[in-house]
Amino acid sequence: MPDLKLWDVRQLSMRLYELLREPGYLLFVFVTTMRLRTDRELLAALMRSINEGYGEIVRPRVGLDEGVPRAAETPELIDFKGQFRGKPGTERGSVLLVRPDGYAAVHRKGFDPRPLSAALAPWAGWLSLVTPGCAAGGCGRTEGGVLV
Repeated sequence: MPDLKLWDVRQLSMRLYELLREPGYLLFVFVTTMRLRTDRELLAALMRSINEGYGEIVRPRVGLDEGVPRAAETPELIDFKGQFRGKPGTERGSVLLVRPDGYAAVHRKGFDPRPLSAALAPWAGWLSLVTPGCAAGGCGRTEGGVLV
């Protein structure tokens, strides 16, 4: 992954490699500002699943194409130069897992936690994603870190 310049609510200008200094994987979920209201519920469910299933091993961030970052539950980063769209080819609905060494491990589309769990399993597979509301055991089980 190239070192991209982003905006954050805590820091007006930051670089992707600064975020990679923190331990664990980074998971970027991209939404457009125009669709943020529409995608908010799906996005919130995905973020809860990641936080419950992976804890501090996978650190989720929301990437927006434009706008002003908010102090939200899940940190929002603004791709104000459009570099994520250009270099790794992300678009609305893209989910990108970045390894601590800066390489992209997973790049897929969609906010559904089940297929994402299968994609994340090789990287953080000793834990599993939990679909919100399923923690009591009503929605399936995990096999090898994958929700089935």
